[in-house]
Amino acid sequence: MNIYNRQRVLMIVLPYYWQIFGDSMVRAAVSEGYMVLSVGVLAAAVRARGHEVKILDLNLVKDPATHFINFLADYRPSTVGVTFTTPLVRLAATYAALVKQHLPSCTVVCGGPHPSIKAEELLRETKFDVAVQGEGDHSFVEIVEGKPLEEIDGIAFLRDDRFVPTKPRGVFWKLDELPMPAYDLYDVQRYNHPRVVARRNPVAAMETSRGCFGGCTFCESRRTKFRTKSAERIVAEMEYALSLGYREIHLVDDLFTANLKRAKEVCRQIIDRKLDVSWYPRGGIRVDGVDQEVFDLMKRAGVWHIPFGIESGNQQVLDMTQKEVTLDEVRNAVRMAKKAGLETEGYFMFGLEGETEQSMKETIEFSLSLDLDYAKYAITIPLPGSVLFKDWDRRGLIKTKDWAKYTFSTPPEEIYTHPSLDPKLVYKYYHLAPRRFYLRPSYIYRRFIRGMKTGELLGDIKTFLRVNWFANTKFDMIPHS
Repeated sequence: MNIYNRQRVLMIVLPYYWQIFGDSMVRAAVSEGYMVLSVGVLAAAVRARGHEVKILDLNLVKDPATHFINFLADYRPSTVGVTFTTPLVRLAATYAALVKQHLPSCTVVCGGPHPSIKAEELLRETKFDVAVQGEGDHSFVEIVEGKPLEEIDGIAFLRDDRFVPTKPRGVFWKLDELPMPAYDLYDVQRYNHPRVVARRNPVAAMETSRGCFGGCTFCESRRTKFRTKSAERIVAEMEYALSLGYREIHLVDDLFTANLKRAKEVCRQIIDRKLDVSWYPRGGIRVDGVDQEVFDLMKRAGVWHIPFGIESGNQQVLDMTQKEVTLDEVRNAVRMAKKAGLETEGYFMFGLEGETEQSMKETIEFSLSLDLDYAKYAITIPLPGSVLFKDWDRRGLIKTKDWAKYTFSTPPEEIYTHPSLDPKLVYKYYHLAPRRFYLRPSYIYRRFIRGMKTGELLGDIKTFLRVNWFANTKFDMIPHS
């Protein structure tokens, strides 16, 4: 590259922690320093073309706005990239405006799930110059290098107040050809997590696949082109992260075990190479298509924790999500993971299509019956781009498009009218469920004995004390069957 064409790029991670998790009951298990992988992936693509690039994670500083302004003044990037989800739209707009206020000529680019779906709205209502729609590995680099916007596939922009979406960019299949994520550009030692979610620190995030063949109605990524990295590439990324000082890897994609042969090969290579790594599929795995061998291999390869996307304990509600799994498959998968000696966690949702008070009771009872080590409960949020959002919006059930409300802890009656029950009831069960699960005498006794044996007791106590177990007790406790 001609040195005079070398660009200076800044990738920022918005200070999302308090906005997303501030009032959530899961806050005790979420670190402020959790790696947002997408900025590292794009930073690597930009750097591979010879440009200068930095990553600024604003969750790691005390006064994010002031720190950001000072950083802009010192670094003076030609392009700033911001990736975000639906609840962070307002925050993203604030930081885009700061860039334009202090560096008017800087190109501000947004990407991620929300910009991919709501590009025109964002471009008209904020200071973003360009929205990347879909994966940005190539589109973002072309923006940085000054290619005419109308010639770049997979983006959108305004020209003379006219919304201009370009041709969609084709799916990139050869994931092994992507450069290694720019793990070195993160402040490695700052990515530490509570022991409840990590056995070793610091922690790096990693993707082993993209896309999803699932048809879940509540997800905006349903039925997208599913592609994987090879076992060799995955293990090479792990080795690279370990060489930089990371000691644990969290997989952020949802389908690590979708190809059982590949998943087993990853484990075998880790074992054969004797990698000293702790890791687990943080995005969760499907309960169908797993077997005892893969769990046994994962345990031998350094996996300690398996989260399962279970969603509901009522088969009819589960069927309406089009997830295409059964409660028997859930039971079998959890049983096999426990047999392998792995810690287990279940992800559950309240307020899905077809939900009733009885089905929410069944979800709680089902979660108690599975012998899980942890359970995480969430309120269903119909995200833009999902079948659920489109259907409820069409039916006039969506009350607000103030995207900042689309978080874990917003009372659902502020977002939508549920088609089959009072949203206040959803909020009630959301707060009841973790109390039912974690405050059982049998569970407390089991955790106490385990903590004494493993040395984790102090960490368990600290985590327990950080949770506001009786938040929102203005709702009556619901008797259980």
